[in-house]
Amino acid sequence: ATVVRALLEVAIILITCFYLGQSLNSMYRDVQEVRRDRQRSCHLRCLSVFRGVTLHLLLDPFNLLDLVSSILTAVTMILWYDVVLMKLRDFHFPEQPEWSNIQANAGWRSDSEVIFDFYRAGQKLQWFIRICAVNTVIILLRLLKYLQLFPRVQVMFKTLARGAPDVSYFILLMFVILMGYVLMGNQIFGPLTRDFHTIPKSFIACFELFLGTFDSAKLRQAEPIQYVIFTYSYVILFRYMLINMFFAIIDKSFVYEDMERERAERQRRDGERLEER
Repeated sequence: ATVVRALLEVAIILITCFYLGQSLNSMYRDVQEVRRDRQRSCHLRCLSVFRGVTLHLLLDPFNLLDLVSSILTAVTMILWYDVVLMKLRDFHFPEQPEWSNIQANAGWRSDSEVIFDFYRAGQKLQWFIRICAVNTVIILLRLLKYLQLFPRVQVMFKTLARGAPDVSYFILLMFVILMGYVLMGNQIFGPLTRDFHTIPKSFIACFELFLGTFDSAKLRQAEPIQYVIFTYSYVILFRYMLINMFFAIIDKSFVYEDMERERAERQRRDGERLEER
């Protein structure tokens, strides 16, 4: 098992170095034109390099995902070896304490030092798990990069890109309305229940109310009229109106991109027929 783990660790390190080098190489190619212009000042060159790096990462989000994922993988490997190679790996905790008059050569002189080292190892292991969990999601998102080869998947990505401006304004509108209900719920139901006692809790309660998982029995018993006004207006507005508006925005972009795909396919087929003639 140790040999298999070591081989997998070496494979992960090599793959990470390959992708990290590939990301840095593509980034270098995008900003390489800065060195061609020797007449620019150092300040303008730095701005041009910053602009090139920013465009490289933002114009293609997968470049950003590749870079971030490679860095997080390197961080997780460092944390992993930091935990595995700690001197605690040689620590033996006997079930029955044995006391002997020998010199302490393990590096610990008291129980508190051992407990503190266990605490540090636990903290490092928690950070390893957190970063590894986030990196797992990013790695799965990176797989979408290779699905762009399929035309129908390209339509999905172009739909999201085309609908992004409208979705941004929609999110802004929804956030303003949501904050109104959050503050309203905090003022009305805050003294009655802990779910609306603070603004963050009120925000979570409104989100649970939208999902239908909020337990509103206390609100119904304490303030029945205000509960009906608050809950029904909120559910009708968010669950039936705003969500349908969001779907309409995405559907409009999808219909346009799908028509563009069909038009491009017709042009390609017509071109192939002309070449055959």
